Amino acid sequence: MPAQPPVDALTPTPVNSCDAGAFWQFSLALYPQFQQLLLQWQDQLQAQVNLLLFLAWRNREPCAPWQALQQALLPTHQQFTLPIRQLRRQADTHKALRQQLLQAELAAEQLEQLALCQCQIHTNSDGRTELQAYLQALAVPTTASRQFLLDLDQALVQHDVCSR
Repeated sequence: MPAQPPVDALTPTPVNSCDAGAFWQFSLALYPQFQQLLLQWQDQLQAQVNLLLFLAWRNREPCAPWQALQQALLPTHQQFTLPIRQLRRQADTHKALRQQLLQAELAAEQLEQLALCQCQIHTNSDGRTELQAYLQALAVPTTASRQFLLDLDQALVQHDVCSR
């Protein structure tokens, strides 16, 4: 991922607002702290990293159900992100090509994030509730799920993000 953004990038947008640029900056700020775990869940459980990040970003803010969000990013994920990722992983010996494919993969992930931001379904749920439900649907072990949520809370508090 590119260089770290400013610390205030971890501040979520106001209720009923979804700024894809702010979400991207939040993701860039949070991702390095959880990269290993998120990639493990991506590879072993087929978790959608952008969905996990989005639900973390929405935290105590209103949020569409995770199933609707997953459906919103699925076309871009299947058509662009997955094929590019597979090509990048196969390009082990071609460093320059691998780097260009990484940039293309990041661009596809930004499109996924845009799709998540455009998914406007009114609900009484919040990001935290949906994140817990998504972790359960992925069959993340309870202890790992609890630890992730605790670590996430710490990361958000460290960056002055107040729970609502």
